[in-house]
Amino acid sequence: MPDKRVVDDLTKEFIAESQEGLDRMERCLTELEIRPGDGEQLVGEIFRAVHTIKGTTGFLGFDRLEKLAHAGEHLLGSLRDGKLAVTSELISGLLSLLDRLREILMLIEETGGEGTRIGDEDSELIALLAALNGGAAPVAGASAAVSGPRMMPVEASASSMSSAASEKTLRIDVEVLNRMMNLVGELVLTRNQMLQSNMDASNFPELARRLDSVTADLRESVMQARMQPVGHLFGKFPRMVRDLARTCGREVRIEFFGQETGLDKSLLEAIKDPLTHAVRNAVDHGIEAPEVRVMAGKPSEGCLRLRAFHQSGSVVIEVADDGAGIAMERVLAKAVERGLATPEQAAEMTEREALQLIFLPGFSTAAAVTTVSGRGVGMDVVRANVEKVGGSVELESKVGMGTTLRLRVPLTLAIVPALVVRSGGQSFALPQSALVELVYVPQRDAKTAIERVGAAEVYRLRERLLPIVWLERLLELEKRNAAESHGFYLAVLEAEGCRYGLVVDDLLAPEEIVVKPLSAVLREIGLFSGATVLGNGTLALILDIGATAARAGVKPVEEERDAVEMEEKIEQEAEVSLLVFEDRARERTALPLDVVERIESVPLTQIEYAGGRPLLQYRGELLPLRDEGRVLMELEAEQEGGEEVTATVLICRSSGKGAARRTGMVVRRVLDVSGGTLLEKDDGTGELELALVKEKLTTIHREFDAKSAPEWKEVA
Repeated sequence: MPDKRVVDDLTKEFIAESQEGLDRMERCLTELEIRPGDGEQLVGEIFRAVHTIKGTTGFLGFDRLEKLAHAGEHLLGSLRDGKLAVTSELISGLLSLLDRLREILMLIEETGGEGTRIGDEDSELIALLAALNGGAAPVAGASAAVSGPRMMPVEASASSMSSAASEKTLRIDVEVLNRMMNLVGELVLTRNQMLQSNMDASNFPELARRLDSVTADLRESVMQARMQPVGHLFGKFPRMVRDLARTCGREVRIEFFGQETGLDKSLLEAIKDPLTHAVRNAVDHGIEAPEVRVMAGKPSEGCLRLRAFHQSGSVVIEVADDGAGIAMERVLAKAVERGLATPEQAAEMTEREALQLIFLPGFSTAAAVTTVSGRGVGMDVVRANVEKVGGSVELESKVGMGTTLRLRVPLTLAIVPALVVRSGGQSFALPQSALVELVYVPQRDAKTAIERVGAAEVYRLRERLLPIVWLERLLELEKRNAAESHGFYLAVLEAEGCRYGLVVDDLLAPEEIVVKPLSAVLREIGLFSGATVLGNGTLALILDIGATAARAGVKPVEEERDAVEMEEKIEQEAEVSLLVFEDRARERTALPLDVVERIESVPLTQIEYAGGRPLLQYRGELLPLRDEGRVLMELEAEQEGGEEVTATVLICRSSGKGAARRTGMVVRRVLDVSGGTLLEKDDGTGELELALVKEKLTTIHREFDAKSAPEWKEVA
């Protein structure tokens, strides 16, 4: 009999691989329900995950897992052979199987055995899977599983079902490991040479440079090994959104962008819960009920988009919905009601300041407490957890259009590049990811360089007013009168969309610093995100860029409209983005790009007529079609030849005075999307609006433009 240590190692490996297989199975099941036409590949992935578990359990002696996996494999075999159709009940039954397999794997991980405390429920689940396979009526007690998967309470994290083993393991490319091993070998050789040489030896500087190079390469390799694609985290959300949408009575489609974006493994785990809460909030609070969306002129199905991308040394993850948005009036009223702000303060708040109230502890605008949310716990925890790892949270919202929550986190926590500065005789580290540029103000200009706008001090940087913060004043440090001797330095920083200049006495060399956690006393100050030991052996505190801006009361400054700014504004108004197309008369015409929602290729047979007007049934709406170039007449003549003909339709949106509505414009073909310069009207152009697009005259359609069109025309 193998010793217990070997069996434990095998079991741990089995649990980790099984959990990964179940994660893939969950993603494939939710995709299969949305895209049953792609069933062959998806069902194959699901079948392999269950089959692997069944095959391995026999070797390890886990009979309970084997029986459940066998029942699931039998059902999936029928589905793979085309004997069964994909239905919501079938998907729900397989998700129930997936949940049970996960529960047993977690039980094995915690206790070493499968347990028998829910054995009767196993029999019901096996009977349900058999009923779904053979068409027989489900046994008593199994009906609940048919109508939907057995779900955990929604307040609990969707990550609570994941295995601890998978969180402690990391898959690394063998090439990365080989490179790390080679670098460790180089490091050992360099160390040996340095030990054998004297500090005064002629080759010591060369050895020091070599040590620096090898260390930097080794650090880069370790960071690369720790990087994981955020797609691993995104993959857990389709199932959760499906379950939440059913619970809340919503229709929600989830879309992903940038799944390949890499993030440190520890940070990926740290933002899992905040991101889960943000997704849950978007489904419950953001996206409206289907009937409400239809009344507002939206598709009944809401859209939730998760997007990840790199920006300025950080990873940004956006959770955006196309829901109702956040009404500032409700936020301010609730803040006054809860005593979080006075009526006078609420009246003076900007939209940005009002949105920040949502992150206060205990704040909630939910009308009622549900199993999903409404207890006033969440958004403050989201911000706190993200800021704990040196990140920040931003919120944008437009009533009727939707809300975007933006999580900004560093690439890694262990080692970060930083600029070391001195102020008041002390050293501080500024993360280079937040550093935009450095400005030196010489002594002769020090007194006149700072201007005042009200009570705020600003610096004019390339004709832009930049709010400034004196670090020594903010921290109440001893004044060293550096400006009187050699001027001062301005570190231009950006945090949470707010840019400001930090005045410091002196700059030291940039360093790659090792981040150390703060003690409780320093953490309570709220201005520092960590500490580090510099190359010269001294200690330095790492400044929290966002907290510094908030403590100093930095706000965006409204600039005066001087001649330079007016000229820039005129140029911006003249230069517009246009979608250029051609009608039957081959005339170049364009629409402002911001009013074109989609470009659709529609079979001519799908275009219908009522009262002599062309109409198109589009995503649950009846769209009137504009055909000013009489393109449809030409296409109908082509179709008489017996060939299938399609029409190019621009789906356009405009708000006008009422609710947002759509219409379609039939064009011969789309030519280009490009910037253009508007031409002034004169006697030569008459009433036409013209633009130069790539040196060619183009007529501008303004009837769809929300800024100029007073109201949409109804179909007669």
